[in-house]
Amino acid sequence: MTNVRNMFGHFQEMDVMQGGGSGRLVLTAYMNEHVYPLLRRTHTAEVRSALCGAAAEQTYLLGWTAFDNGEHGTAQRYLIQALRLAEESGDVPLGAHVLAGMADQATLLGNPAEGRRLAQAGRHGLGNVESPVCLADLWALEARALAVLGDKRGTARAVIKSEAAFARATGDRPEWAKFIDGAYLHGEHANAFRDVDQPGLSAEHARRSSTRGNRTGPGAGPCPTPRSLSPTFSSGTSKGPTRPVSVRWSWHDRFVRPGAWRP
Repeated sequence: MTNVRNMFGHFQEMDVMQGGGSGRLVLTAYMNEHVYPLLRRTHTAEVRSALCGAAAEQTYLLGWTAFDNGEHGTAQRYLIQALRLAEESGDVPLGAHVLAGMADQATLLGNPAEGRRLAQAGRHGLGNVESPVCLADLWALEARALAVLGDKRGTARAVIKSEAAFARATGDRPEWAKFIDGAYLHGEHANAFRDVDQPGLSAEHARRSSTRGNRTGPGAGPCPTPRSLSPTFSSGTSKGPTRPVSVRWSWHDRFVRPGAWRP
């Protein structure tokens, strides 16, 4: 598991620094030859859960490298697979994080109503599980969707909720959530206010984004492109809370309904 996590960190760093689907072919080969075969073996429940979590993170990254390459159908298939793996891992925030990625993709590809629905699904899926940074991201992505829908009041409310959630965040968070920082969130908020024609608020959040982070790589700047710039940033072990045994619903069946939007 340590080797799998370490390799994820290398691929993730490559994507952050170079973007544009960089390293995707190598990551695909690594997953097909080393990670996915492990899922077909028999493991203890603890090892199986950890393996599914690691595979979910890397499959999510594959989805966003496909997105960067403009292969949107492939990207969505990877994201759905990542959602199933996150569900099996029992890591509720990780599953919500994948739904955030799906929400982002839907909005960016012109279906903000579906983007909003998926962001809401991520929030509802979190339930009472405490994950302030994931919640802040979901609210920010709902704001982006509402902005494209032309809902100024809803956009402002979602931004306020995003900021309030992030204010509760601490340094103790899953490695995959470390990209959700002040620079990233203010960049999303700036884009949302831009889309509802509120240039003053957009400029203020862009300024706050610029002063809170020193980003490098393609697309860096005060208003970073959402997950095409930063799907997940750091390597390490995801240690999100485990869903209680009594809660036996499916992320995929509940939130990715048959006949839902497809790119």
